[in-house]
Amino acid sequence: MARFGNTRGGYVRMADGYEMPLFGLGTYKITTQKDMDRAVDAALKNGYRLFDTAFAYSNEELLGNSLQRLLPEHNLTQADVFVTTKVPILSGDNKKDRTYEVVCESLKKLQLGAIDLVLVHYPREWSGSDKNPKNQTDRIEVYQALERCKEEGKVRSIGVSNFEIRHLQELLQVCRYRPAVNQCEFHPFCCRRELLEYCRQQEIFFEAFTSLARQDPKLYKNEVVVRIAENHKMDVPHVLLAFALTQHIGVIPKSSNPDRVAENINVVGKKLTLKDRVADRGIDASFLHPSSEMAGLLDIITESPFNYEAARQYTREIQWPAFWISMIYVVVIFSIKAIMTNFKPFELKPALTFWNAWLAVFSIAGSLVTTPALLSAIYSQGLTGSYCHSGAFFEGASGLWSFVFCISKIAELGDTILIVLRKKPLMFLHWYHHVLTLNYGFLSFMENTAFNTWIIWLNFSVHAIMYSYYLTTSFKIRVPAVIARSITFLQILQFVITHLILFHVGYLYLNGTQCDVTGHTYFLCLGMEISYLVLFGNFFYQSYIKNGGKKFKKEQVTKKSD
Repeated sequence: MARFGNTRGGYVRMADGYEMPLFGLGTYKITTQKDMDRAVDAALKNGYRLFDTAFAYSNEELLGNSLQRLLPEHNLTQADVFVTTKVPILSGDNKKDRTYEVVCESLKKLQLGAIDLVLVHYPREWSGSDKNPKNQTDRIEVYQALERCKEEGKVRSIGVSNFEIRHLQELLQVCRYRPAVNQCEFHPFCCRRELLEYCRQQEIFFEAFTSLARQDPKLYKNEVVVRIAENHKMDVPHVLLAFALTQHIGVIPKSSNPDRVAENINVVGKKLTLKDRVADRGIDASFLHPSSEMAGLLDIITESPFNYEAARQYTREIQWPAFWISMIYVVVIFSIKAIMTNFKPFELKPALTFWNAWLAVFSIAGSLVTTPALLSAIYSQGLTGSYCHSGAFFEGASGLWSFVFCISKIAELGDTILIVLRKKPLMFLHWYHHVLTLNYGFLSFMENTAFNTWIIWLNFSVHAIMYSYYLTTSFKIRVPAVIARSITFLQILQFVITHLILFHVGYLYLNGTQCDVTGHTYFLCLGMEISYLVLFGNFFYQSYIKNGGKKFKKEQVTKKSD
């Protein structure tokens, strides 16, 4: 299951496959065990799961002591937290071996089985000159030492800090393991747009330090920042943290004050969305403002490139409204059905044709977009990886269509209205399937469920055929019943495939391999798929096998069951 699937603030899956929480505690200038204990205790209590330190901070041992003592008090283990440290480019010769020794010493001080992330702290020696011709060689040697540590299992992920584009370009030409992270200063006075874009192109996660801009009075008193804070009842630090988080940039605000530690993470979950840049106000920023649900939805759909984390946050925020919509839907359809007993059925031919047409086009487009994405996932991650680990499928066009797929389940409730207004049989299978799929869709999307790659592709592909069939029949074109039977068979086949995937994911978990899915999402999906297989199997039996397959024999067009 996903290591940080339920972490407050969410997490990112780095290019090397490991997960890292988006919100963490910086420990710079925490120099006593008492202060470290207070900060770590407050952080764990309030849902922090990432802790950032460095060799240069001289507090790795303090952090290790705090985690060793406090994790059990919070019913947590080392596996529940993510620790980052940083190593400098040391002066003198033999940098590879000396860096390796520093990492080993950090591992000992932190009292960990392996360090989650180690970064090259700065692209040159602290006291060196940017013009020193040895800087490039030094950077590469230190990074190669980190690669050795990764290969030996002392470190899980490696990366860099304070690296500019030219430094990254040099490194990418020679490294065996691409840097997973570039940690840099980032706030409205220091946006680093070109560097940020380059890191995203190279799949290097951009993490911010100094997000609060060292409490620079020019920024804290800036009229734009102050107005945003006042208008939306936020303090200035929250505005600055939200500035990074909304752009899917990790943050590690530092504090040893327990109250401030607790307050900082309260920015998580605030309803924010990107607004236009306001550089002409003397501040380089894409500022944020609360928005309506629809505005947030449009922002996510139209933003380029697709922001998967923003989409997950959106589904998280409207999960319960979606649930209540599904409950109201049940009440409404049965109320209409009861009312219609006193009325003649409506024909609704134009509405029915339009409904089937848009769903056919939508499903065909979704299948065309997600098919190459799934094939690419299988090619790059292997068959098992394509449903065990989230990857590029949830980015770009296929990521956008995955999100729209989830949202579309609300719109699809409308076809039941057409059924009851036309006084057609309302089967339990029909409305049950709609309600459960809608709620599973929102829950699983917000929790980054890896095997949704297959569920989404299968659903799009089967629906593309099914709604094309319905569209054809709405024009009174006679279609052989074998087609309807084949469509129902395809629906059953998709559930069989999903069962095989779920059983394998469960088997992997029992044997120590974690896939990207939370426990409750896994069991909800398993129960849902079992019920669908039983219900659709029964429908197939009643329609095409029992008593000689009455529907098939009479060449009738099958009534819609999905």
